[in-house]
Amino acid sequence: MKRFCLLCSLTLIVICKSVSLTGAKVPETAKIALASNRDGNWDIYLMNPDGSRVVNLTQHPASDFYPVWSPTGEQLLFVSNRDGPSSLYLMDADGANIRRVSDQILTRLRAAWAPDGGGIAYMRLDELYITTIDGKAITHLAKINGKHTGDLAWSPDGTEIAFRVFKDMEGEKGYELRTFDLQTHKEKTILADVEKYPEKMSPAWAPSGDKLALSLYQRPLGKNIGENVFVIDADDIFDWREQETIYVINRDGSELQRIVPDKGSKSTYPAWSPHGDEIIYQQKVTGLTQLFKINVTSGDPIQLTDIGDNAVANWFDPGVVPVQPNAKLLATLWGTLKQK
Repeated sequence: MKRFCLLCSLTLIVICKSVSLTGAKVPETAKIALASNRDGNWDIYLMNPDGSRVVNLTQHPASDFYPVWSPTGEQLLFVSNRDGPSSLYLMDADGANIRRVSDQILTRLRAAWAPDGGGIAYMRLDELYITTIDGKAITHLAKINGKHTGDLAWSPDGTEIAFRVFKDMEGEKGYELRTFDLQTHKEKTILADVEKYPEKMSPAWAPSGDKLALSLYQRPLGKNIGENVFVIDADDIFDWREQETIYVINRDGSELQRIVPDKGSKSTYPAWSPHGDEIIYQQKVTGLTQLFKINVTSGDPIQLTDIGDNAVANWFDPGVVPVQPNAKLLATLWGTLKQK
């Protein structure tokens, strides 16, 4: 009975954590957070979903990247090198109250919010961690079976974390899309085609939780000169990388579908609209990186930015209620974190 009551209490903690007590103001309308150097330096900006009303939030001489909305829209998580090595920072949605997530100055990149808003998952080297928002309690989840892991994406139901990993086994080299099950602590391969080498991949869960968006491109086979050593022409490598574009795949790894129709423009870093009907992504345009959005059904891309370089966008809409996370799972995770 005591154990049941404790679990109930922890569940209440998680539910309360999902309603932020920071006092920060939530945007009244839908906003896209992005990184841009349009003013001569990489800062975090906000803009409307149609690309209008672009506002600089950070205005700092350091480089700020990878903005990610909290589930409630009151805060933004981002990466900055303002204190030395690139690390994780938080700020209110209006750019106020900027602070580092942890007192430890460590190189930590490309984090993902827990769907309840009470924690952050991140990779450091090949290790997967979860930390509380204040950075005080850090839990090591696993050493990933591979290397060169990239961007993380936490499933809307709270059960899995998706990520890219580089494998090098028995002469086969290639990137894979995997998920880490937070209950069983086991990895599952969603996409393992060694003929496809994603430079970014950057998986992103659909709000419904049944699909993932990602970027892929087809590698050239090259010339085999013996002992599994391949030589690829430099021009082929350039052309190959420019072919990267946006795909969607089911959660179980089935039905890989290309969403962005044009190849040869290096389309990367997909992010879903809160309604799940559009995807925002970045693409090269005359040597600069610009943001586009595309309707998943109709496939009609719309360019949103045209000044400087603009990258790695993330979408929030106060009118959309996110998928409710698995409260029991998150309560267990939160209890583990509190013990550290």
